[in-house]
Amino acid sequence: MSTVKIAGRILAGIAVTAMTIWGAGMLYFSPLVPEPWRSLAAGAYASITLLAFLFLPRRRRALLGSACAFALLVVLFFRIPASNDRDWQPEVSVAPHTTTAELMVKRGPRNSQARSSLASFSPSFFTA
Repeated sequence: MSTVKIAGRILAGIAVTAMTIWGAGMLYFSPLVPEPWRSLAAGAYASITLLAFLFLPRRRRALLGSACAFALLVVLFFRIPASNDRDWQPEVSVAPHTTTAELMVKRGPRNSQARSSLASFSPSFFTA
């Protein structure tokens, strides 16, 4: 087997692994699947991809199926509507916004002071 074929197979393996990890993560963290079923959906996606490459005799068909499943997940990911109605921590719940009249007024930008760790800070909101 030539060096180019070996390098191509290694790159394809890395790409399929990355796509599988991203797809499983997307299924686990996205609101597409109800919360109790998310870990099952993510595990099933990763397991089916792995089993397809281990047991199907034609690797190219497994690669094509994996690419199609990944493309479907990407399309579904971009169809998730943006929302700002989640349960936020009070320190980060104020969304900055701007009003324009004669002067531009920015309300709610954060200027927090960090304390000893990343999770420890004093929130500060102001109007500019």
